[in-house]
Amino acid sequence: MVKLGKKPTAGTQDDGTETIEFINLSEYDFGTGKSSYSKSLKVVEVDKPEHVKKAVSMVYDGSIVILDTSNAPSDSISASRLSDEISALHEKLQVAKLGTRYFVIVPEDIHLERKKVRYDL
Repeated sequence: MVKLGKKPTAGTQDDGTETIEFINLSEYDFGTGKSSYSKSLKVVEVDKPEHVKKAVSMVYDGSIVILDTSNAPSDSISASRLSDEISALHEKLQVAKLGTRYFVIVPEDIHLERKKVRYDL
């Protein structure tokens, strides 16, 4: 019987069950041959205007960021502050709304096409 645990090394416990070390998937290569990427897509949960500022730093580092505001407070003052902070990003970066609770922010070197692509099937 194999028991997954939080122990840092693999081995056998006193009760005969084997403990396996956890794998950090962010360090795994998946056979792509690339160990580090210059750009990435990140989903960032934002609850406060301060979180938006931290997410913007990821965009300046070259990442595409999707802001998830689904867990933001629903009171009018907090929602207004968060909305104002995201709206202010339009002056510096390309921002688009995805549905009611999600926003995408892209770096300057990526074009953000705002027109939805539809295919007639």
